[in-house]
Amino acid sequence: PSRKSAIGLEDALRLIQVNKTHSPLIFLDKAGTHKLPSAEFLAMFKLVITTTKRFTNEWKNGSFQEELQRKKSENETDNGIYVNYRVMEYSSADEEACPLLKVNWLRMIVDEGHSMSKGKGISAIRFASWINAQRRWAMTGTPTKQTVTQDGLNNMLGLMHFLQHDFFSARLDGERVWKRHIAKSWKDGEFASFFRLRSLLSLLMIRHTKLDIEE
Repeated sequence: PSRKSAIGLEDALRLIQVNKTHSPLIFLDKAGTHKLPSAEFLAMFKLVITTTKRFTNEWKNGSFQEELQRKKSENETDNGIYVNYRVMEYSSADEEACPLLKVNWLRMIVDEGHSMSKGKGISAIRFASWINAQRRWAMTGTPTKQTVTQDGLNNMLGLMHFLQHDFFSARLDGERVWKRHIAKSWKDGEFASFFRLRSLLSLLMIRHTKLDIEE
């Protein structure tokens, strides 16, 4: 089809699976507001590009786990059933969880990735944490807040949560580890905390300057 034309999902499937004249390379979720196609359709593409606006809009429909729990509750009696009020308040019974949550992605890359450090309570960040991806990247050209302030360290911890680094996971009591070995010692002026933080970032961060790009 020409660049200006638009085709439906059925036509796209026919071109890809039946005619085999097209390959599912890139799916562009340009508006971020229209309903997404199924997870099976999205999983055909090598690359899916969407927006944080999509994350915010889809968050209200809940996670895939909440959808499964909701469906299970609908098939059971009310006797002895634990009610998830988060699902009741934010999820519509007619809405399913976003198809993006039902695909096992190889890699999730978030542009302006520093925005993922602002806190777990923000809807877009919470939605991003629900996405199942083997690898998670936060890409940005914006410097993190200075670590001389406590906010700077909190932002870094927020990025650890988004990246889902095992060392700072809830399973390994990551909040306590961060506060004890980095945040508290940093606040107390212990020089060792600087080396701990630098060692951690050297494992997780790739830094490029303009000179690196020119070369």
